[in-house]
Amino acid sequence: MSSNLTTLDSLTKNVYLPGLPKWVNEKRPLFKRLEKVTKKERFRGRQFIFGAQDALPQGGGAIGEGETLPTAGNTSTVNMTLAMKYHYYVARLSAQVMDAASTDVGAFADAVKTELNGIRSQLEEDLAISGLFGDGYGALAEVSAYSGSTLTLKDQPTVGQNGARNLRKGMAVQSWASKTTGTVAADHKTISAIPTTATATVPTSAGFVAGDYLFRSVTQGTDPRDKVMMGLRGIIDSTTYRATFQGLSRNTYPSLQANILGNSGTLRAWSPDLMDQAAMEGSLNGGGKAPSACYSPLEIQRRASAYLRADRTYDMKLKELDGGYKGVSWTTPDGTIPWFWDRFCIPNRVDFVCEEDLFLAVQQDVEFADNDGRMWRYTDRKDEVEAWLRTWRNLGARACNNHTSLQDISHTA
Repeated sequence: MSSNLTTLDSLTKNVYLPGLPKWVNEKRPLFKRLEKVTKKERFRGRQFIFGAQDALPQGGGAIGEGETLPTAGNTSTVNMTLAMKYHYYVARLSAQVMDAASTDVGAFADAVKTELNGIRSQLEEDLAISGLFGDGYGALAEVSAYSGSTLTLKDQPTVGQNGARNLRKGMAVQSWASKTTGTVAADHKTISAIPTTATATVPTSAGFVAGDYLFRSVTQGTDPRDKVMMGLRGIIDSTTYRATFQGLSRNTYPSLQANILGNSGTLRAWSPDLMDQAAMEGSLNGGGKAPSACYSPLEIQRRASAYLRADRTYDMKLKELDGGYKGVSWTTPDGTIPWFWDRFCIPNRVDFVCEEDLFLAVQQDVEFADNDGRMWRYTDRKDEVEAWLRTWRNLGARACNNHTSLQDISHTA
């Protein structure tokens, strides 16, 4: 019998390719843009308090000859508050793993670098989801159905829904019937796979209920709601998602309401006329400022591109800004503004954003906790160490009525 690979299996070697390729999408252009264009307000303390002018003095009017002068009025001012939100990620490694995976001989990649880069990337993604998609409560998706180990999420064409796109393999989640009240239904259940853009694999008999909101879970029994950074869904809003905003009632102070151009929840086709109307809404009926940029999902930008190619009357040109940000442009009566897309933008919307009205209140930048001079800390009675990556921040708005949201736009029509 001749020798072959089977008989000489113990003599032959496996050959391993170097490196560790990534299968995850780390692109988040609008998160980086918001980090760059919004003013950072740094402070120390419990919360950020800032004022706004709610109304001009009204002590005036026309009078006749010899009549009494108007009674003096006064400027109306209010104070708004913005509390910090505390985002953390933890990396933990045993001494054995750190030693074995410290060189090319022992591993495909350095374990320390892989873990630290991984939690930084995921923290930035969480901030992008919170800032672009969220309303400050932290909901990532809504449950459509639950059967066996398959969790089905509400997806397109349901208005505003993004399926499982904000969920991740290995993420622990909780489900709640409300963003603010009630009790937890499924508590700290881990997602083992994301088979499609609208489904996730979870444990059986976990307690998920159709209609529930899904939140990232940190520990079992801890309520995760209303602990994340504020997002554009909560800022560019009337009273649908945040009736109280930065400590004030939006019904009492209508100037805190953004301009909403919707279609009562019924999807409609994108058109240049709707874009032009939304571009001018803040100047005409809001606070008087023009938008500096448009944000939307790619699907709407593609619908616009198809429309314009057929029409030939309009043109969307590529626009590149300082810092390498690229997007098409849209011409408004106040000038040409960039139109950006991001996978974390709110579905079925084009948001016209006055970016100078936004600001980042930052108490701690994205950095590892090392107040005592050490980044790595030994855990209790184990030969393993952990590091904490953190940021303390929140996204605020000095005004909301200069923003406009063009809503109920179909991704396919």
